[in-house]
Amino acid sequence: CRSASLWTIATAMVGVGSLQSVVQKVSCRRMPRSFRRRIVSMQESTNSSDVLTLVDGSYLLHQGFYAFQSAGLRNPRSEPVGALYGFMLQLERIVQFTDASHMAVMFDSRTASESRKKTLPKYKSNRHCPDELVHQFQKSQEALSALGYHWNQSDHYEADDLIATYARRQPKERAVCIVSTDKDLLQLVDDQVTLLSPAGRYATMGKNEVMEKWGVRPDQMGYLIALMGDSADVIPGVPRIGQKRGAALLQRYEDLEGIMKAAEAGPLDVPGITEQLRQNLLEYGWNAVDLYEKVVKLQDVPLEESHRGALDLLVPTRDGAWRKRVAKWCDHEAFTEVKKMLLDGASRPRKALYVQAPPLEETGGILLISSVKDAERVLKSFHGECYAVSLQVDKLTGSKPRYLFIYGGSELDVGCVGDGKKKVVVDFGADDSFNDALVAFWCRNFLADPNFKKVYHCFSELRRCMQSSVESGVDLAAGLQADTMHMARLWDPSLEEKRRRQQDADAYSVQWLAQYILGPTWRMKQPGLRDRNNREEELICFNANCSAGIFYLHEALKDLLEKDPRPPTGATGATGATGAT
Repeated sequence: CRSASLWTIATAMVGVGSLQSVVQKVSCRRMPRSFRRRIVSMQESTNSSDVLTLVDGSYLLHQGFYAFQSAGLRNPRSEPVGALYGFMLQLERIVQFTDASHMAVMFDSRTASESRKKTLPKYKSNRHCPDELVHQFQKSQEALSALGYHWNQSDHYEADDLIATYARRQPKERAVCIVSTDKDLLQLVDDQVTLLSPAGRYATMGKNEVMEKWGVRPDQMGYLIALMGDSADVIPGVPRIGQKRGAALLQRYEDLEGIMKAAEAGPLDVPGITEQLRQNLLEYGWNAVDLYEKVVKLQDVPLEESHRGALDLLVPTRDGAWRKRVAKWCDHEAFTEVKKMLLDGASRPRKALYVQAPPLEETGGILLISSVKDAERVLKSFHGECYAVSLQVDKLTGSKPRYLFIYGGSELDVGCVGDGKKKVVVDFGADDSFNDALVAFWCRNFLADPNFKKVYHCFSELRRCMQSSVESGVDLAAGLQADTMHMARLWDPSLEEKRRRQQDADAYSVQWLAQYILGPTWRMKQPGLRDRNNREEELICFNANCSAGIFYLHEALKDLLEKDPRPPTGATGATGATGAT
């Protein structure tokens, strides 16, 4: 069972007011942009939308217990259910925010730490599970069964070991999100695995964040914990070797055995490591090595046959049978607000605010051009009333334009007759192949031509990038009709306040706005970094889709502002979108 030091979380979760307001706060909270980008990057790197969310269920129960302890929540049978109530709120929040396709929840049992206690008798001796919380573990597992979510618990292994085992056995194309505050699990973080803390404002830890905070790679975290000790688990460590000194030693010698062999050979070549500290290592270091292997290191759990298949972890479809089963369970516990959240909220996709736009898949194909001759031919086909324009900057220089994206609506055919190509992508080239003549052509004959009416999303960014490549006196704002980012701010100014609070950091991106206003058929995912062979092609497709999004967002926002210039009451953003063009 987990530690009881969660009062700050309780305050943030409950605050002042009704339990209904708690449900609303929990269900409307948004993920940080860094997390969304990381998950989308992992998804798109292999053209897979799979996300496995592994949840530390024991932590969630303790969090719920202390959050609702003062509320005295009980079901019709007078059983305490405060921990269960908080557990359900957080669980739904996690499912929605991580956009999980697969999920499993892991629990500690009363005997899970016994094998580690044989090596370290005082291990987790400061942990206590209140009596009112004990029976709610079983209730939470019953709730997971009603929801159709996979869960597991072992008599001989901790929840962390189960999480590690499930994470290691996932296919490489599946992104893994571990939801826990336990730093032991940082050992698992890599290109595929991210750790998400559910305490307070959600924070994510990838490889870079682990290195920045702890000074070591994720695969060295176990060594660091064994060196510096862990008061939460009553792991002693080496006296006077804290995080910074431990990280410095690991940066120099890689692992615990490397440190110990160097210490036995003589003075250590690490700033701040004195002869006295070397003697401490000689006295206590090999014990730290032993504790790493038997206590700190995450163990591999032999799973039963029923737990091995990936299909066991699929998040269920919220169909009629699911709704009936969940409603029955909620009624049994008298969880009215939880029932409302599950059945009336996340289970039903939000309708588009503007229904005139076609689905994204019907916006046409891509025509890629890279010469002035092709540009002259394509420009002659431009007979539309307005064009959406966006730009992709060269990744290496960070300032030169790389691709220009133009979209004039589904009626415009820029390719051969009948081939369905509607989106123009102009390839300016990179490095030595950069085509100054092509840039000058589009600036002079299109961007600076007032006869072509154009809309942008954050025009200032495009002008800043293009200005260095155009002749003096050329006005890139000629023909500018609107900027959809500014239109969105006029339509719903509250999004800016949410963005400042980092609850809706992407509220003005093309992706976010397109899915929110044009509907779920406009969901766009940004390519990741892993598959570099296909990433360039995918990035072109993504940004071309964004240009189509800008086109229809302009029409939608113009219509919405004319009908009602005030922001919609209670407007909230759509989940699952990230990034910006």
